Amino acid sequence: MERLRLEMRAVDRQRVLEALEQSAGNQTRAAKLLGISLRTLINRIDAYGIPRPRKRSP
Repeated sequence: MERLRLEMRAVDRQRVLEALEQSAGNQTRAAKLLGISLRTLINRIDAYGIPRPRKRSP
C-alpha cells in the first residue's frame, strides 16, 4: 500500500513538472493544464520540493 502511494506521488510530481515546463513556468497556466486551482498547484510544488518559478523581468 505504501509503495503504491509513493508511486502515485511520483507520477503526480512528474505531471506538475511537465505542466510547469509546458507553461514556461507560468503557474496559473500550469494549474489550468492540470485542472486544479493555483493554490493547489502551489501546495503541490511546496510538498514536492520543486523550486517555485519566479516571474521573469523584461
